[in-house]
Amino acid sequence: MKRILKIWIVLTLITCCIGVAYADDPIDPYFSEAQITPDMLEFTEETISIGPGLATTRSVSIPSGITTGSPATFTASAGYSSYMFWIYSGEGTYIKNNEFQSENTFTYTFQEPGTYYLMVCFESEDVYTFNQFTVGGANLLNGLVTSIVSHCPVSGEYEKALWLHDYLIMHAYYDSDYKRYGPDGVLVDGLGVCDSYSKAYEMLLSAAGIQSVRVLSSTHAWNSVFLEGAWYNIDCTWDDPTNSTEADKVPVSGNERHLFFGIPNSLMFQVRSHQPTSSYPYAESIDCNYGVRENAMTWHDQVAQDIAAQIADYQQVFAINLSTYYPIGGGWWTSVQYPVLNYGLSRMYLEKAGFTNRGRQMTLSVSYDATTDPWHMGIEAHYVRVQGEQLLIHAEVIEREAFQGTGAKAVRLSAGSNLEELTFANMKQLEEVYIPDSITHIADSAFNGCADNLLIVTSSGSAAVDFAKGHGYCLDVVEGEN
Repeated sequence: MKRILKIWIVLTLITCCIGVAYADDPIDPYFSEAQITPDMLEFTEETISIGPGLATTRSVSIPSGITTGSPATFTASAGYSSYMFWIYSGEGTYIKNNEFQSENTFTYTFQEPGTYYLMVCFESEDVYTFNQFTVGGANLLNGLVTSIVSHCPVSGEYEKALWLHDYLIMHAYYDSDYKRYGPDGVLVDGLGVCDSYSKAYEMLLSAAGIQSVRVLSSTHAWNSVFLEGAWYNIDCTWDDPTNSTEADKVPVSGNERHLFFGIPNSLMFQVRSHQPTSSYPYAESIDCNYGVRENAMTWHDQVAQDIAAQIADYQQVFAINLSTYYPIGGGWWTSVQYPVLNYGLSRMYLEKAGFTNRGRQMTLSVSYDATTDPWHMGIEAHYVRVQGEQLLIHAEVIEREAFQGTGAKAVRLSAGSNLEELTFANMKQLEEVYIPDSITHIADSAFNGCADNLLIVTSSGSAAVDFAKGHGYCLDVVEGEN
């Protein structure tokens, strides 16, 4: 009874999976197998048959001496209108399934030796037969993987992971029939679902000496890869979103990309299929993200241009309307691909790298959440302040030309009411000056001969704000400084 209960659990999982997998049109690479744990597959060498109306004539003939590389044909008992075959690996996941067919035979070529299971359904009924069998011979899949990796022309971890990613998506395509789940699907047949992509990529990475784990959600599978000291999400399936031709099931090329190469968890898990149900590594670096590493964030150029325009207009706190400035073309994956990854990546990049305006480095605080407001990005920008010694001036009256030609890099005023003519003129090394709001008058020539991109730091409402704007200096409005 315990074994029968476990088998019905397997059937329930499979039924749910098949029902969901064929629900979306067009083909959506989100859908994956229902994971079956090894303890559900406690089979003996005998053939187990269960279900209502069980007939002794429902049986399967399994050829003896099955070896890798040679087609093996399984034959179900004749006399029924339709049959469905599944092949399971010893890992407890199915690697190949077939739709209902009138023929009572099923042929499959194994690439790896080991223990396998065959399940056959008769006439669309809940009547199945399960069979365990062994495949011998050499591990052809490992040999193929070794051969592929041996042709990798690069040596760095990022470079090898990228080359293998590109090899996979250029030689395999998404299986719109949802039949190929094992790594041999994409590696041998050139077609597979997300499980096939992620398993194959894991094998390739392992052969190349790169650590990785598969990450699973309820409907999808991808890889977390350890590159240059940090973990990154890489999804070969979503970087290769094309299908086989409906006419002859021959793989077709097109739309290969790198959008899902090196994505941090905080962005990856916002995509609706990428919400993990399995364990996963911490991954928040963007250093090995393809767009960042290859300077390929084409959408980011417009983001940067608009930030520069706002800062040039002396705006420090502002929002960018992404839907107005960065319209995204059609495609059924639009809502997934954009803006979650693109502009989420821009946010992380801006906060990490900062921004340069008129030769001065700035730090940006970026607020962006695609789940609540996908088309607006909030920015608060501040210039990086000069570190080290400052010329501190505390005087109610500062004479004209008082500090003309001196060599300070930073000046901080803490009192006074006026800055007279040429007070800080010709201070060639002066980069930054803090002017409190107690200074209500600044002479036009107070900073003659100083750098054109002199940074004036002050508080809102002070005379220094209008002075900086009127003379074209850089301005950083900072509240709460004494």
